Amino acid sequence: MLKTTPSRPQRVERLRTLLKDSKIDGLMINDLNNIFYLTGFTGSSARVFVSENKAKIYTDKRYEEQVGAETDSKVFAVNIGSGPQQELVLLADMKSCRSVGFESDSLSWTEARKYLELLDDRAVVPTVGIVEGLRAVKDDGEIERITTAATIADAALAAVKQELANKPTESEFARLLDQTMFMQGANALSFETICASGPNSALPHARPSDRTIQTGDLVVLDFGAVIDGYHSDMSRTFCVGEPSSESQLLLDAVAIAQEAGVVAVRPSVECAAIDAACRNKLADYGLEELFVHGTGHGVGLVIHEAPWLNSRNETKLQAGHVVTVEPGVYRPGFGGVRIEDTILVTQEGGRLLTLAPKDPVIA
Repeated sequence: MLKTTPSRPQRVERLRTLLKDSKIDGLMINDLNNIFYLTGFTGSSARVFVSENKAKIYTDKRYEEQVGAETDSKVFAVNIGSGPQQELVLLADMKSCRSVGFESDSLSWTEARKYLELLDDRAVVPTVGIVEGLRAVKDDGEIERITTAATIADAALAAVKQELANKPTESEFARLLDQTMFMQGANALSFETICASGPNSALPHARPSDRTIQTGDLVVLDFGAVIDGYHSDMSRTFCVGEPSSESQLLLDAVAIAQEAGVVAVRPSVECAAIDAACRNKLADYGLEELFVHGTGHGVGLVIHEAPWLNSRNETKLQAGHVVTVEPGVYRPGFGGVRIEDTILVTQEGGRLLTLAPKDPVIA
């Protein structure tokens, strides 16, 4: 049973502070993840408007009962309507402000042009990442949900990993892992589970196939569980039977690189520095050219969200960020290795949320 409830009133006040700092009087939000973050509403059709003295959610008759049950009426007024009627209400609310912000990443060009015309002489401000910036720093309720999701994924892997020795197909094993996560209490899967064996493991985003897992194969598993909308993310690489010398080299190099990245996770460290910590270790093995993706990403309501751990991002980590560290090397035609953990940034450093052992050998 989850103990901590989301602190949505505080989120709205933090958003108001950001809007004031940005000199934006009101913000229309239509990204559904951002709407859930602020309101708790899980419907598939809604918009939210937040200003200094308004916080309102607009949806239609299908969700009248649901929106009342899921949102806090002390924080959000609700407008139930459809079509032109609801547009008029929303437009009137926006016209009460001198400047109106829009989430430019989730607003179509057609909609943007419409509001530019309808809002007359008011300043229309395209915004990027305002609510997402709030989402990047997790509160206690979010951390509890991500931790629970990670624990479920850990337990599911422990329950089924030995089945790799029984020569299932990639698809069969992926389904077994998925079913076990649901049996352990997952609400959903973070993404389509990756189970890639032998030469397929050299494909970073391989999809499970009908290939039968064989003795001697490297097998990359990448998977996660969802609790109350919050994701976990983990990769482990196994070798069925004793690794060849080439497989052992890849396994050792990635394990050392991943450990260096995990150790580097702490407040005030630039995301690029964590990426570099992993790449430098792989360079010691002459394998840096086989690491073809970023080192990690934030995890929360979306499986890939800010902050991004790559060589270009100078953003500094802060307590409350939840990130992955997932270096990998991929040798085409042979196979690949990736090891990934989800990590909470604390004032003291990084705390692993994914705790599954990393011993790669399946006897």
